[in-house]
Amino acid sequence: MELFAVTLGAVSEEKLSCLTRCLSDAFADLHRETADIGYWEVDADHGRLAFISRTPAAATDNNRKLVHSLAASGMASYIMTETEPLLLRTIARKQFRYEQDEDLDRILWHCRQQLDGPDVVSDGDVDMLWDPEARARRKSLIAEELEQFLAEQLSVHLDGFVTFRLASYWQELREVVEYAVDEFVMDKQYQEFISLLRYFVCLQEPKVELLHVIHRNDNDFAFYDAQYEPIEHRQVDRIVADMLEAEMNVEDMVVSNLISMSPQEIIIHTREPGQQVIRTIESIFDSRVTICTSCRTCRPAFDGHVQPRDQRLT
Repeated sequence: MELFAVTLGAVSEEKLSCLTRCLSDAFADLHRETADIGYWEVDADHGRLAFISRTPAAATDNNRKLVHSLAASGMASYIMTETEPLLLRTIARKQFRYEQDEDLDRILWHCRQQLDGPDVVSDGDVDMLWDPEARARRKSLIAEELEQFLAEQLSVHLDGFVTFRLASYWQELREVVEYAVDEFVMDKQYQEFISLLRYFVCLQEPKVELLHVIHRNDNDFAFYDAQYEPIEHRQVDRIVADMLEAEMNVEDMVVSNLISMSPQEIIIHTREPGQQVIRTIESIFDSRVTICTSCRTCRPAFDGHVQPRDQRLT
């Protein structure tokens, strides 16, 4: 006896395999005494999976509810794994008019950060770290809708269900894509600005052979020459000031001073090499920058022992 069936709209071996795996994982937690309720019957030609009870006695109301609950959980996992990225790209393409794969990939990356929480800290070849609570909340939202549907229907066309029944889920995805597009635009503007500054630096003749930058904390920067004599901050170049706008934050001040001094080589002594201002300096000055996190000279500065005549940006 068939207790439940799910059908995919666009049949492909990859999608059917993913759905089968998600459903199998969801049903793997059945207790041993109820493990013999039934089995999955796969119709690969039509993209259909049906859960069949082994005996009429197994088709009790409680067993049906259990099967529907587990199936809803498995289908929710499938939607988040297989369907969600496609939905995000579709929204970005149709509602925000982005067509280039490279742009869509970056927008999708920003979507992942927003959807899966602050633990998404990587890009490129580095594995992402998901926030389990963010994913669990979204999965629960989808599973609840599916379970309510299965209480009245014995089968579900999964693609159609996603398209027409998950209104709150779609709304969340639209809001996430809107946020991601804003982030993408700002990132693009930032990269264009960095490229402009990099070009400006390349046009300048070096004025200082070697510059040491001591970075003690967020807003504490000090400049030293090759002999570790402190260098007073130069007057900011008007062109640089115009590029950085009138009201400059600490990062802008550091960058503008470095551009004004135009060093041939920069050694940044810091214990926070991943901080945004450090990454910005590296982006602008490229191969001129060397990062030092601990050496005989800069270690005392981190410990607060180098104080005389420091010129700080605070």
